Amino acid sequence: CGEMASGVESRPIFFFFPSLRPRAGVSSAMLEVNVGTSSVFSVEGQQAVLPAWYTSRSQKQPYVTWMLDKEDVKVEESELKPRVGFLYPVLTHNISVFINATQERDSGQYLCTVNVVDDVTSTGKNIGVINLTVLVPPATPACQLHGNPTVGANVTLSCSSEKGKPSPAYQWQRTAPTLQVFFPPAQDQSRGTLKLTNLSLEMSGLYVCVVENRAGSAECSIVLEVHSSEYVSGRWRGGGGEDTQCPREVPVGSPWE
Repeated sequence: CGEMASGVESRPIFFFFPSLRPRAGVSSAMLEVNVGTSSVFSVEGQQAVLPAWYTSRSQKQPYVTWMLDKEDVKVEESELKPRVGFLYPVLTHNISVFINATQERDSGQYLCTVNVVDDVTSTGKNIGVINLTVLVPPATPACQLHGNPTVGANVTLSCSSEKGKPSPAYQWQRTAPTLQVFFPPAQDQSRGTLKLTNLSLEMSGLYVCVVENRAGSAECSIVLEVHSSEYVSGRWRGGGGEDTQCPREVPVGSPWE
């Protein structure tokens, strides 16, 4: 048993496993599987270690099986095969496995079963269960302006990231020309929207959205230019009611040009 590859591609996470071998003169327990933790978290792309060991009266080769419960298949027979292996020789009683370059779909419940020919166990004692959760950093979000930014009007800034596990939180702030942080109800941290009401020229500036979860963060930004009420859709309203095209000008050295 133990056909999975042994070794790691990157530096593993080590755990302390008590009583890996029976001490001389002390009666060892019958066959039993133990886990270092029932929940393991990894960030997508990094290595995960599922810590487990067993106790047994026997020193014979154990039959060790790791299965991914949601697929009801041995890990060495699944798409994990090129990325999974034992950390140590199974005769050391340490049957921990590593998973390299974790992916979100690797998340799930892993079952470790150990059987030894000349040893006995109680029902369920030879099975260990570990839940793996692969966290995903937020993708680079997209920032958008909704509405016509004229004096006295209302607009909404939106920020959206296409992926992230767990669901990320959004935080808007204006960084130029002066720093300003926003809070509910103007800002919706779960939906990524920021509502700006009764616009004034002083509200112009660079607005930055930071999206963050336990796995990482990303950001995007948008320049808000508030115009006087005579400025409509890129045109200035002339004195006689006629529209006059006015090109957008950004002063040289502007912090948000």
